[in-house]
Amino acid sequence: MWKYLRALIGISSVMADCSLSHKKVWQCIVGDNCLNSVHLHQRTKPLTNSYRLKRPYILAVEGNHYHRLFADCDANHDGCIDMADVMASSACQRSCIWRQTMHDLAC
Repeated sequence: MWKYLRALIGISSVMADCSLSHKKVWQCIVGDNCLNSVHLHQRTKPLTNSYRLKRPYILAVEGNHYHRLFADCDANHDGCIDMADVMASSACQRSCIWRQTMHDLAC
């Protein structure tokens, strides 16, 4: 039982340490625009070698052509993610590591 309690405390402390909120990251990524998978792919293109391994992480999590991201975040299913879609979908929440990685790539 103590193992589970320590794991729960560890998980909640990691989640509490995230400095980037869901809304802040998406405002940076999307802004006032609507992004389809091509635009999102262009926004997350690594510009320097230090970001070279960050894009494969996002693609590994979200799938080829960001299928999981669009399935979770595109609330009106028009193939384009905007802030209204992101805020309307509760399934669009992502981990702190994901938010930090996307912020590094797209902002």
